[in-house]
Amino acid sequence: MNGLLILEPGQDLPTLKWLRAFEAAACHLSFTRAAAEVNLTQSAISQHVRSLEAFIGRDLFIRKTRAATDGSRRELCADRA
Repeated sequence: MNGLLILEPGQDLPTLKWLRAFEAAACHLSFTRAAAEVNLTQSAISQHVRSLEAFIGRDLFIRKTRAATDGSRRELCADRA
């Protein structure tokens, strides 16, 4: 796979809620802190990230009991500082 996501005709794009939840979770490496940032529950963040993962067909985080990790965090969060 070349890293491109090819949409089928008529297939919708992921929602902005999913993308915002992923961005916040990736920058904080915590669904709880992401939830506080975007004013949602931790469960909602988790569901949005799971929906995005299902959409693209791969895991975006390595989930641990009390943390999530993402290898592209530095790139994604560079503009937030």
